[in-house]
Amino acid sequence: MALKGDLASVDLAQVFQMLSLNQKVGILSIDAERVSRALSFDSRGVTIFFDEQAMAERVVQQAFRHAHVDEGALQDCRAHSARTGASVLESLVAGGYVDHDFIAQTTRIELEEDIYDIFFWRRAGFEFHEGAQSLPGRTEVIDERSYFSVDSVIMEAARRIDEWAFIQQRVRSDEDVFRARDVDPSQLRDIEGMIFGYSDGMRNVARIIDMTGMPRFQVFKTLAVLHEGGYIENVPEGELWDYARQCVDLERAADAIDLYELAIRSGVECSAIHAEVAEMYESVEEFARAATHLKIVADSHVEAGEVDLAASHLRHVVEMLPTDLDARDRLVELTVGAGIAERDGFDPVAHGKELVDLYLEIGDIERVRSILEQLLRLNPEDLELKKRLINVHSKAGDTRRVVELYESIAEDLIQHRDPIEAIKYLQKIVMIDRSRRDISERIKRLYEADERRRSRRRSLVMLGALMMLLSVVAGGWYLYEQEARKQMGVVGDTVAQLAGEKRFAEAIAELEAFVAKYPLTMVSREATAERARIESLKGAEEELQRVRERQLELAREEKRKLCLEAWQQYQQFAAAGRLDDALAKVLEVQGIVDELGTPKDIEWARSVNVEKNRFDLERFISDAARLDREAWQHFEAGDWREARKLWLRLVTDFEASKTAQAVRVPVLLSSRPRGATVWFGGKPLTAEGHDGEIVTPAVVMCRPGLTERFELRAAGFASTTLEVDCLANELVEPTLKVVPRTKFEFSSPARSPVAIGRDLIGVGLRNGRFAVAAIDSGEISFDRKLEGLDEVRDEAIFSVDRVFYCTSEGYLVSRRVASGQLLWREKFEIQPAHSPELHSGRLLIADQHGSLHVFDPLTGRNVWSLALGGNPSGAPTVVGGKAYYGLREGRIVVVDLATRQITAKSDDLDEGISTRIHLHESGLLYGTTAGELVCRRTLRGEPTWRRSFGSAIHDRDLIVRGGELVVRSGSRKIEKLRVSDGEVLAELELKSELVYDPVASTSRLYVVRRIELPRRKPYDIVQAFSWSDLELEWEFEDGGRFSAAPTADAHSLFLPDSEGVVLRFR
Repeated sequence: MALKGDLASVDLAQVFQMLSLNQKVGILSIDAERVSRALSFDSRGVTIFFDEQAMAERVVQQAFRHAHVDEGALQDCRAHSARTGASVLESLVAGGYVDHDFIAQTTRIELEEDIYDIFFWRRAGFEFHEGAQSLPGRTEVIDERSYFSVDSVIMEAARRIDEWAFIQQRVRSDEDVFRARDVDPSQLRDIEGMIFGYSDGMRNVARIIDMTGMPRFQVFKTLAVLHEGGYIENVPEGELWDYARQCVDLERAADAIDLYELAIRSGVECSAIHAEVAEMYESVEEFARAATHLKIVADSHVEAGEVDLAASHLRHVVEMLPTDLDARDRLVELTVGAGIAERDGFDPVAHGKELVDLYLEIGDIERVRSILEQLLRLNPEDLELKKRLINVHSKAGDTRRVVELYESIAEDLIQHRDPIEAIKYLQKIVMIDRSRRDISERIKRLYEADERRRSRRRSLVMLGALMMLLSVVAGGWYLYEQEARKQMGVVGDTVAQLAGEKRFAEAIAELEAFVAKYPLTMVSREATAERARIESLKGAEEELQRVRERQLELAREEKRKLCLEAWQQYQQFAAAGRLDDALAKVLEVQGIVDELGTPKDIEWARSVNVEKNRFDLERFISDAARLDREAWQHFEAGDWREARKLWLRLVTDFEASKTAQAVRVPVLLSSRPRGATVWFGGKPLTAEGHDGEIVTPAVVMCRPGLTERFELRAAGFASTTLEVDCLANELVEPTLKVVPRTKFEFSSPARSPVAIGRDLIGVGLRNGRFAVAAIDSGEISFDRKLEGLDEVRDEAIFSVDRVFYCTSEGYLVSRRVASGQLLWREKFEIQPAHSPELHSGRLLIADQHGSLHVFDPLTGRNVWSLALGGNPSGAPTVVGGKAYYGLREGRIVVVDLATRQITAKSDDLDEGISTRIHLHESGLLYGTTAGELVCRRTLRGEPTWRRSFGSAIHDRDLIVRGGELVVRSGSRKIEKLRVSDGEVLAELELKSELVYDPVASTSRLYVVRRIELPRRKPYDIVQAFSWSDLELEWEFEDGGRFSAAPTADAHSLFLPDSEGVVLRFR
């Protein structure tokens, strides 16, 4: 699909939605005037390419801002990085200042903010490269762990864009400067208080973003809220210069520069302010910007007739920034034109030559030509200057002047006795003007003179070569003789060593090989004499060997006596049942016989069955050892179960062997969830040869016949004790009982599911009360009684500082989060069909008669209403400013929230819709009253796939995460499907019926079952299953029935227990 366009005419959210719905995989490049970004799309969602070094520095700065590392430690880590070649992040991790989780989380936050920033681009073009994994010329990379849901990105970007109009009315750009007003900031929250503290009239918005490390949008929004609330105000333009000078006094160079520049853009124009800001730029080594302002100061002096002062400023610019050609040009023009001679070490002529070189590199021919002609009149003998002029005039097409310069250069070269080089320049003249016969004749005369010099030189070279050849031959024979003598020394050492080792034949062979290799050497006679000496030594050694053989036979007779004595001892040990000692003696006998090695001795051993007796004893012991060895081989290869079988056989069949008595049998200790530390004897177990403690699943070695006691410990779970009999138990796998991370106790027990905000929770309580508390600290913001007999209905939702909820009497209510103050309360004539939804700065809620009502969250005013044409099946899904509603009558409608009209609707379907409409890259996904799950690519036409589950699928029965979904297909069954084709990926059969609908976090699925056992009151249990494979990881129960359904966000589960206390599981 060719997708290319301009963000000025196409909304980026529409591009994202189009790529998502069509399941496109590739790279979307977005190019603005000064910046370019690339985004990767695949089945996991969207992520953004980034520069590794720049991102690493951003993470380091976040670690510094969040006080993970102080300035001194950060400098030490940078020095360590420079010495070792490791990155600064690796040094921080090695020093224990941050961990890999912090790096991954910070990187993910930074990448997500980069994506949201692109949605604010307008003057940029885009192009989608389908199937591409990289783009030419780009060196950025992606983080495979940081893919984001396209729908979530679109919705969050839409929210920010809607709020941007409000923000821009109060905070226009990064350059705005605010100062705190004389008000009490004690009512401000943490972030607002921090931003208020930075608003001192000296920092612009960009500096506040840099110092806080907060996302740009969040800083803009907080400043807008503070401005709207009267806490801060803009610094007047007339006071900017004064504030800038205060920053200089406080040595805040960056803030001073920002204020100077803003004052200049606001209309302050005088040389003094330009001189001051130039000095500040130079102090921070931003020389290019300092040069810009100094040139403005110089212009002002020229206009005033102060040429010396102007030249002084321009000289300072050139010294500070040698690459500023404009300043160089103006300085040369000013000094040469004014007739200023060399002064204070500055030579205008030398400076002009340097300027010529620079203009040549950038191709400004006319300017070079003008400067060079002026310089040539001052230096007519400069050969290099003439060559430069030739190049310039050639490009300008002035052949006459080129010929004159070529002739001048040739004359100079002839004077310097370089005729060949002069000929080259004369030939160039002939190529330009072939009518110059005088030049051709001159070239011929120069060639003849040069050839005569070359002929004399060749004769001298040939004579030298002959002398060199004779020297080489004489030197070759000398080297041959020296090499032969050297090798004779080596051979002599080798022969002496071989003779000392009685290897006379090899010594003789070495001498014969030397004579064959060097037949012409004068040392061959020495080699022949040495050979005769070695042969005489060989004869003497052979006689000595015969004497030794006679002595050896006498020694054999003594060993035979020892052999008979050892055999008699073997017979005694065997009769007494001492098999280990018997084996030692029979091995001793066997060793003596093998040492003797004569046919006589071998025949004797055969007659008394030495070999058979040894074999019988060794077989029993070796079989036991073999079993143990095979078991260890299987164990070390990872097949501990096969090793266990062999060790059990060893214990049973070879009980009397020492090997069996020392064996240990493996048992697999596991747990749900995995990763618990294994303790034994009051200490954590460690693996030999490895660092760290053993965690489940782990194989432990136990002693046969004994019951071993182990303990499993894991953070966030109760300790579990296990008694293990290795002969009876191959696998022990208990489920750990989780311990809640936080408990929220309110004035009354909870009776509604917990509503989750960014850092708050809200819950309806018994006796018509509603409470809000902070997630991290557990501090209760408010706990209030509702009006009359009213109670909270369904879940509440949060905005920045407000909470919204529906009540049992049909009211839509808004309260302030910090105090619980009632802001407004609107009555519904007809009961709502779903909980309120907050999108694009508006509250959306439909009633059970099919009317959509849109409220202003600030005032509670019903802004507009629209008939949907049927009863909604659930809350809307809002993407790109459009709300998708499913109707129980069997239709899907799409409402444009900007135009307040139904812009699209589906055909009438065969069955009613019973869930909300889920948008996925594969299309529209929903459940029906007939018990089917349906996925269709578009509003009209046949579905992509459908699956039947027998009974109606309710809205909360269906959970969609990325490319997968989980659906409750019965009272005791849950199935996991792939969204693209409906294929079943996993199934979960529960042992009892579900009490509430399942909920899910990023990586887990949570279900609540009711357990009914004889002679015990029914009680509820919550179980956490891995989202990837639906394997049980942990469970929790408190012996009673939970008071409300659980809810979950990305990382936590909130559950009102049997006493009405809200528990948080991390």
